[in-house]
Amino acid sequence: MERVECPSTRWCPQVRAPFFWAITWESVPSTSPLLLLRLLFIPEANILICYYFLRRSYVTRRALFLVPCILIAFVLSLAAQQQSVPANEPQASSTKKKDKKQKPDEASNEDAAAATFDERAAAQVLGTIRDGLEGHSQRLLLSAFDAEKMDGFLTFQDQIEAYFTRYEGFRVNLRIIQTSVENNRGAILAEFQLENDPRGGGRISRREGQLRFELERGAKGWKIVDLNPRGFFS
Repeated sequence: MERVECPSTRWCPQVRAPFFWAITWESVPSTSPLLLLRLLFIPEANILICYYFLRRSYVTRRALFLVPCILIAFVLSLAAQQQSVPANEPQASSTKKKDKKQKPDEASNEDAAAATFDERAAAQVLGTIRDGLEGHSQRLLLSAFDAEKMDGFLTFQDQIEAYFTRYEGFRVNLRIIQTSVENNRGAILAEFQLENDPRGGGRISRREGQLRFELERGAKGWKIVDLNPRGFFS
């Protein structure tokens, strides 16, 4: 065995080898069997080949170095999110409990407001009478009265029917003068001004006066149980 130097000193070290191993690195194709022989019998060549490919794949090695860093950052962020979710759940549950506690209180306040007779409740009842007259709707007007508790309701109903038959249109102007509560009954003193338009044409008649209403609260709210004078709507 004689000492042979590889012509390509950049890649191949000086080795003791048979004559056919002295072939230059550039002269051997990548698919040549001689390259496989070099890989099998020359350890130094194996190291240099690996170094060659690693230098050519510098970008790939940097990307491979970043992959573990990215995975670690992702795992840390996921763990932080999982720790923050249980901390927020008690707050959400506490707010839901507060809302549940507030809802019954709000409902009780609304019931108390509806049970209290005041000028707002009076305006709502008298507004139903006004809408029934101006809309020429007997049914809407009579819905402001309690048919079961009002004495002589059927007679009053016939009176309203005749009143609507005589006139085809009404214009109403009303003003609440006073509201009060007496013996669990609400009382309204109001001033009415009516303009009655006769059916088939004719002169418009005007009527004004003070009316007193007495109301009681039932399943459907405050309803009129008495009216004085009843002949105002005739």
